[in-house]
Amino acid sequence: MRKLLILFLVHVSSLPAITQNVGIGTDTPVTTLQVVGTVLTDTLVIPTHAGHGRFLRSDSAGTASWQSLADTHPDAQAPAVTGYLGVFAPSLVKVQGDYAYVISVDDDLWVIDISNPASPMFIGEVDLSAGNVSMTISNDHIFVVEQGTNRLVAVDVTDP
Repeated sequence: MRKLLILFLVHVSSLPAITQNVGIGTDTPVTTLQVVGTVLTDTLVIPTHAGHGRFLRSDSAGTASWQSLADTHPDAQAPAVTGYLGVFAPSLVKVQGDYAYVISVDDDLWVIDISNPASPMFIGEVDLSAGNVSMTISNDHIFVVEQGTNRLVAVDVTDP
């Protein structure tokens, strides 16, 4: 038995290193690891070129690579703040034309002129009842559903 083990070890050590593809769900893998079927994992780590602001994109052949927005759209620019107007605790906002309509958690409806985005201006406000849950705009009216009073309120904004 000792001779057989020594002979086996000598034979194995004399073989050149064999690189072999591994297949799961296939007997003929064509790459280092080929899985035919669904892969379920708790953690997937893909360290090569992954990072903040990058996304995994595949081509028509299904080959995926990490990309950044600059890689795919070289002329794209990140969004930038152009102007602001402080509002207290807004809960809903709708925009139509040059106006933004904001409902606050204090149940006020604010009208804001946004025709110059660099310098929005407060135009006026309407005090509504408690519990506003939704708002929509139709033509020259804003409709607000008030949960506290169970009513639909129509606000004329023909000339804000």
